[in-house]
Amino acid sequence: MLYPLWRVKQWLGGVEGSLLFFPALIAVGIAANLRLHLWFTSRYYVSELAEQRRRVALWMRWADYLFVSILAVCAVRVHTLHAIIATLLMAVAMGALVAFLLIEPVAARAALDKQ
Repeated sequence: MLYPLWRVKQWLGGVEGSLLFFPALIAVGIAANLRLHLWFTSRYYVSELAEQRRRVALWMRWADYLFVSILAVCAVRVHTLHAIIATLLMAVAMGALVAFLLIEPVAARAALDKQ
């Protein structure tokens, strides 16, 4: 989704485009790296996984909220000029929201119960 956000940055230009793109980039970096950290921990340090999940949960949640919010704002900002990209941005925003609020917690509990 960073490529469509980069396009939004170009279309909006100036400070507004940068204020939407770069925080999204930061949010993706944080969330992706923390999820990779949890994957690594689950593979090599299983006994520490529950503690690591607690440690990073708030950071991941804030990064997820930031990313979803930026996707939605960008969709609204460009919907009159670039309807297809706006639709993509809003659809992914809603899908990501459902995934991290409803699906990911259940999947994580199921993974921990197997240990």
